[in-house]
Amino acid sequence: VKEIKDALRGRAIKVSAICAGFDGFILSTDPAIRKQCRDTMNEIIGAAGELGSVGVIIVPAFN
Repeated sequence: VKEIKDALRGRAIKVSAICAGFDGFILSTDPAIRKQCRDTMNEIIGAAGELGSVGVIIVPAFN
């Protein structure tokens, strides 16, 4: 997050949305794997907030 903040400092550009990979699988039948995914998503959402983003794109699975 710090590196992105530094890159944006002094520029007239803002982060509109974040789309990032995450650990786990939100559709897993295993509660531990779903928790791992939720925890990672929470980190992504927190980073988005720190960057002033108004959106987060969560893709349920990557091929």
